[in-house]
Amino acid sequence: MARLGVERFQTRFYRLALQGTALGLYLLFAYRDAWLSDDAMISLRTASNVLHGYGLRWNVEDRVQTFTHPLWLFLLIGAHALSGEPFYSSLYLSWVVSGAAVFALLFTRPAGTLGKLTALTILALSHAFMDFSSSGLENPLTHLFLIAFVVVLSAPTASPARTTAACWIAASAALNRLDTILLFAPALCIELYRTRSRSSFAKYMLAFVPLGAWEAFSIVYYGFPFPNTAYAKLSQAQVATPLADGLNYLLGSLLTDPLTLCAIAICFIAAIAQRDTKRTWLMAGAALYLAYILRIGGDFMTGRFLSAPLCLCVACLATSDWLSTRGAAITVASTLALGWFGGASSMSKHMGGAAQSIEHYIDRFGIHDERGLFFSINSLTHAASINPLMRTHTWSAAGFEMREETRQSGRKLVRVVDAIGHAGYFAGPQVHLVDHWALSDALIARLPAAFGKYGHFPRVIPDGYIGTLTTGQNQIVDPDLAEYYRKLSLIVSGPLWDLERLKTIWKFNMGAYEPLRERYSYYRGREFNVRLWFTNPGTHRCVSTYVWNDFRATAYELDCASSPGKSYEIVWKITASGATLVSPSGLSRSSSFAGLRTSGLFTVSFSLTDAPKEPMKELHELRYTYARSCEELDVQRHPWPVWVQDFPLGRWYDGRAPGVLQVEDAR
Repeated sequence: MARLGVERFQTRFYRLALQGTALGLYLLFAYRDAWLSDDAMISLRTASNVLHGYGLRWNVEDRVQTFTHPLWLFLLIGAHALSGEPFYSSLYLSWVVSGAAVFALLFTRPAGTLGKLTALTILALSHAFMDFSSSGLENPLTHLFLIAFVVVLSAPTASPARTTAACWIAASAALNRLDTILLFAPALCIELYRTRSRSSFAKYMLAFVPLGAWEAFSIVYYGFPFPNTAYAKLSQAQVATPLADGLNYLLGSLLTDPLTLCAIAICFIAAIAQRDTKRTWLMAGAALYLAYILRIGGDFMTGRFLSAPLCLCVACLATSDWLSTRGAAITVASTLALGWFGGASSMSKHMGGAAQSIEHYIDRFGIHDERGLFFSINSLTHAASINPLMRTHTWSAAGFEMREETRQSGRKLVRVVDAIGHAGYFAGPQVHLVDHWALSDALIARLPAAFGKYGHFPRVIPDGYIGTLTTGQNQIVDPDLAEYYRKLSLIVSGPLWDLERLKTIWKFNMGAYEPLRERYSYYRGREFNVRLWFTNPGTHRCVSTYVWNDFRATAYELDCASSPGKSYEIVWKITASGATLVSPSGLSRSSSFAGLRTSGLFTVSFSLTDAPKEPMKELHELRYTYARSCEELDVQRHPWPVWVQDFPLGRWYDGRAPGVLQVEDAR
């Protein structure tokens, strides 16, 4: 008996030593892998404003929720308060929380050591999981909640205590990021059904009180139930192709990180093959979340939305006895092979070597490898030589410059920027930043985009809006938008408990002011007329104008003896049956198309060449989105301008080339 006890102790000691070694190795690699994204800096500006007494705001003049993760933000605020800086505090916080998630995976009771080590191996070889075990975003906390949820529901018998714990975990995860409730919903609903009783229902629902309190706070404080980014990204039905973009997002992941999606599929197959009903319901949450990813069109960061469903499925593997069967060797071999042959482990990815151009980190679908882009300048590995706290940092320098400008001028600045994270944090609270991606601005977020995908839809900044922000007086040129902004401004900037503000919040969320926005945003009628003025910006002699739609164009040659600075005034008429150059009249048409497609994009464009019929050298376009029903057109009135100087090989620029194009808006 004594010998048997010693053998059991030795077995348990060796098992714990093996699991402890695995945890230590993970923590080491996760530390070396840690990096910080620009999007994380958006939340950190809010955290900094809270600590400086400005409240939960991004621009201190208005109340706009730019973060999607309230619970994670509160942790960032705490870490920032302790350290006084954003970079190391965020990365160490991510490292600690991610380590806690792996600890829970390795040291919780059901299942044996083989299942746990196999699960950790899959996670360690997954680019999606390792990339977003840091980054400064909320993923590590989501991973921790998912593993805890699976562990709790893996208890052998259902009980009110188990259900209560599951409710608290799911509700906390939703407070961390609202859409992750989909990962918990199927299994939680089954659990609630199995342990239903009148006496326990109130206790279960008590877990969701903090989430309900946050939503109530959000409506009163911000004026809206959802983050500003939801309005910026999920309301662009006219230009978005979410299903196609979502499929591209999954396909891009499959090509660059095949282990992640294949491991999810393998876990599903194992659960069904083993007739493991409990874990099948758990993984139904992963399936629901993947469907959600398709519905919203994915994300511009490869792998970001896939780390959570992978973690859920792998946690089911770690708490099961699936690997006690003959399929164990096949499963282990398959996962390791996929991790190896699909590209080296993310533990060593981008660890060395010089930084590449941005294009190097964008795949064929336009999805970004954000960790690859930022690792050489925003990681613990390279922090001694370069990190965001340095004034010479590529992404932070503009913020430091704006901060210095406000210090010298003694006045508030209003600036339009592209990437707002680093620039926003280091610019400080005296700079009001506007981005055409609409992440931080309540008005811009509600305007239509001309194009975009993966949640990134650029907008045209309305005439007079920057002056409005600079002076505090409503200078927006369009009367409908000016009135719309007056109502919105009362919500985001007015006295918090003002009765008129509270009434406006209700009316705004019920759509009472949508007609104002619609009249500003769209033209509806049988023909759409565009008057443009074009000035030759360079040395190309031949100028042509055309309307493009779905790889077809109606084109006219304007001049083949042009010179720099020469101007042209033209008028196009676009109808459902095609496009016609109204003025100047009498020009020869070099190509034509019959009828606009049902919906999509058309551009009113100018091209420059050196001689007639030569390939185009330079293009300037105004991009309109539209939809048509029979002869009626629904056209976005405010187009997005783009141009390229060396077509087709040159870089496209978002925005209007200075002094080249002017457009008279159609009413």
